[in-house]
Amino acid sequence: MEKAVQRILQRVMATRLRALGWTAISGLLAMLFAPLSYVLGWQCVSGGLVGLATLRQGPREGAVLIAGASVLLVIVSFAMFGSVAPALALGGFLWLPAWLMSAALRVTSNPGWVLGGTALVLGLAVLGFRLAVGDPGDWWTRFWQQRLVPAGVAAPEGGGVERTGRVPGGADLRAGEGIAPRGGRVPPPAPRGRGSRVDAPRAPSGDGEGRHLLEGILQVLETWAPITTGILGTGLLLLSALTMFLARWGHAILDNPGGFGREFRSLRLPLPAAYVTLAAGALMMLSKGSAGQAATEWVMMLLVLYLLQGLAIVHALVHALALPRGWLVLLYVVLLLLPVSSIAAMVLATIGFSDTWIRYRARFRPRT
Repeated sequence: MEKAVQRILQRVMATRLRALGWTAISGLLAMLFAPLSYVLGWQCVSGGLVGLATLRQGPREGAVLIAGASVLLVIVSFAMFGSVAPALALGGFLWLPAWLMSAALRVTSNPGWVLGGTALVLGLAVLGFRLAVGDPGDWWTRFWQQRLVPAGVAAPEGGGVERTGRVPGGADLRAGEGIAPRGGRVPPPAPRGRGSRVDAPRAPSGDGEGRHLLEGILQVLETWAPITTGILGTGLLLLSALTMFLARWGHAILDNPGGFGREFRSLRLPLPAAYVTLAAGALMMLSKGSAGQAATEWVMMLLVLYLLQGLAIVHALVHALALPRGWLVLLYVVLLLLPVSSIAAMVLATIGFSDTWIRYRARFRPRT
């Protein structure tokens, strides 16, 4: 398999123009088929090509790929959607982290420190968002209402919901107004204090199933709203880590066969990350309100990194004891199966975290 991947990568990276084209194509697929691309991994492929170019030829080459592919995607995005936002989002949340992390890995050759630094930056960004908006739960609840309610409101007889977010009768759902009779006036919503609950708006009668479905979705989103920023940050951190590892794997296949396996099996987060995890965990359990929610967001991001360290330990154990690779296949299958995947993930994260002091890999003895 590695030989086939090596031939493909050699062709893709043969020239700058070819690498730029494939980066743009994979990015376009990720943009057009966003939900499916998470399963197929187009985001990681596109960012991985940027990271591979950066690792092999330096940050300047990676920046050239980002600039060229961004121009192409901006043109396509504007032509298809009338907006450049999808292209800018892809560049900002996928290519830029891949470029920065690969540039740092090229200098340090230490993925643990790169992941720890990335988690620190994202953690500060999540905390900054909390401080900026005051109440992320209220902010995210209103955000989802503005986007889901107009699409889910059942159209009353004689009219439908306009793209502007207004329903027949003059009510503006984006502004948080209620639904008034045609020509009627709805008073502005009462001021809400910080931390107050935002009531999910109700769709008008006429489509009971659609209304109940919408209300159920909004209730779930409202439940997770206080830590939604942390959930998104955790997802971005995991996506960035996988993209960096994919780039490093391609780099090893082309220039250092076997090097990725050795580097991944030795993955270890820096010691300060463990102490930050302990402090955030204590704050999460002892504090309520915004402080506890902020600590929860930090714990989520750090546990994802310790999950990766736990995976590295299992890979090292299988390698040191010369066990069949079927054990690794079984582990990854379990990680994809709900609900046992959450249990397996927590076990791996616990192993990775405790490795800070126990150092499991130093205790392995090769089979004789």
